[in-house]
Amino acid sequence: MACLRTGSSLTNEPSKRKDGFVSGCMEAGLPFEMCNLQDDAPLSAFEVFLRHNILETDTPLDGLFCGTDLMAWQAVKMVRALGLRVPENVQVIGFDGVRMFGDQDYICSTIVQPVPDLAETAVSMVLSNDFNGLPPLVCLPLALGVGVRHPQQQPAGAAARRPCGQLVCAVCGTVFAL
Repeated sequence: MACLRTGSSLTNEPSKRKDGFVSGCMEAGLPFEMCNLQDDAPLSAFEVFLRHNILETDTPLDGLFCGTDLMAWQAVKMVRALGLRVPENVQVIGFDGVRMFGDQDYICSTIVQPVPDLAETAVSMVLSNDFNGLPPLVCLPLALGVGVRHPQQQPAGAAARRPCGQLVCAVCGTVFAL
């Protein structure tokens, strides 16, 4: 399993996705790799990482957690370009809950954030008179959104790999069975 993300090296909300991924994998005893690119780095670095960690190793990755749905969409294209199938050979999931055209199918398998609950919780916290009683971290329940499967011609002979069977939520460490 690996985490792919772009972003600043500063601690910020999106970096907590990476931290949660690492924490969840360590707690579950799952081996993992990281590929964290700075915002201005070329995405070709992900292609190099994927080629090495999927095709050129004795223990190939079979799951990718991506910091955003856009990154997951790009990772799916990269994995397919390597001659592999998603999700049969490599499972890929994003983290945003982005839907095609705003209300259609998810663009990829994704961890769906409860946006209305996030907004309500944030407003309640801001309007609270007891700022000392606010917790340092608030975790809300997440949902798994399954992306639409796009039938694409896959190269013959792509060897099937045993899926890891688990997805670890990058915020709260919840393990989803796939």
